[in-house]
Amino acid sequence: MKTLLILGLLIIAIVTTYIFTSSNNLENTNQNTPINKNPSKAKKNVFIKVVTEDWKPYSYEENNIIKGTSTEIVRKVLSETPFEYKMFLYPWARSFTMASSEPNVLIFAIVRTEEREKLFKWVGPVAPSDKVFFYKLKSRTDIKATSIDDLKSLNIGTNQLSDKHAYLKKNNFNKITLISNQDATVKQLMAGRIDLLIKHENNLKSILENNNVSKDKIETVLLAFESKPYMAFSNKTSDQIVEKAISAYQKHFANKFISSKNLPK
Repeated sequence: MKTLLILGLLIIAIVTTYIFTSSNNLENTNQNTPINKNPSKAKKNVFIKVVTEDWKPYSYEENNIIKGTSTEIVRKVLSETPFEYKMFLYPWARSFTMASSEPNVLIFAIVRTEEREKLFKWVGPVAPSDKVFFYKLKSRTDIKATSIDDLKSLNIGTNQLSDKHAYLKKNNFNKITLISNQDATVKQLMAGRIDLLIKHENNLKSILENNNVSKDKIETVLLAFESKPYMAFSNKTSDQIVEKAISAYQKHFANKFISSKNLPK
């Protein structure tokens, strides 16, 4: 009888130990294994890296928030897609390089040119057409020109990898000063470090206002070209992503910037 009692107690102890151990193992598994309530949806999540530059009035940073007329269009378009995104403001050369080499990158406001046509997947314009001029200080009465060839002996400031930079290289300008910051181009002109700058008309107006520089101190020399800023995806982005963005763009902005396309020559 005593033997049976001892055997019964041993069985109870073994069962109790097994249940306790299994319970702990299950609890540890639940703590360390993430729960995916909708695995199929999780696989479809796409993160878009949105890159731009300080290019007033289209894009700029204020109180750690990226703002601007083009910025609002991009935000509206992406809000109509299922994609997650984050926006970054970099010097133009860095933004351009990232959009030229990485997948799932959206860049704005990028001027659409013949040279860039096959480098990106274009969504739509994010600003009206804008004229690009050569500018000089009004006090530089020695600078006179009737064609761009008259300007090739002068030192011209522009932003690296910009549409203006591409235009200067294509037209065989050799004395080019590359400047990373938009505001710095005007400051270098005012300081006499460069003879000319080549700039979008709307952008120059904003820079002069923000730096308290009178527009009467600067004057146009010649028209370079007319451009239109776009939003575009990197070539390594899938067509399905681009198509969803184009659909959202056309829903809200298809008729906003209608005009003939004038590409830099």
